[in-house]
Amino acid sequence: MDSWSIDQKRRHYLTLPWTVSVTLEDGDFVGRIAEFPGLVAVSETERELPQELYAALDEWLDALLQHGDPVAIPVDVTLPWDRGDAPNDVVRPQFALAAAYDADGFQSVIARSSAATRTAVAAA
Repeated sequence: MDSWSIDQKRRHYLTLPWTVSVTLEDGDFVGRIAEFPGLVAVSETERELPQELYAALDEWLDALLQHGDPVAIPVDVTLPWDRGDAPNDVVRPQFALAAAYDADGFQSVIARSSAATRTAVAAA
């Protein structure tokens, strides 16, 4: 058994490099995280979307952990409690959008600007 509390695990999960896609649908920015089908955040502006997506992910993770459900993790990530590492304080990541446009619509990459986190890579 590990020594990580549910809250410590949730805070750590929030720093992982999730696969994020952003589209423009009916005038709204829509963010999704590939590892959690069904998790969707919607915002009227690109600027507000990272906060909306972060809040949706936070609530999603909390519900999974509270119910003891498994949490999908990004590829090539090993969780510290699986390695036997002790809990540590995890800094809330700060999100920034870097936009890229293509013929099919709007896509973005969410990059974490906090030095304590990794960078997220958008789905192609």
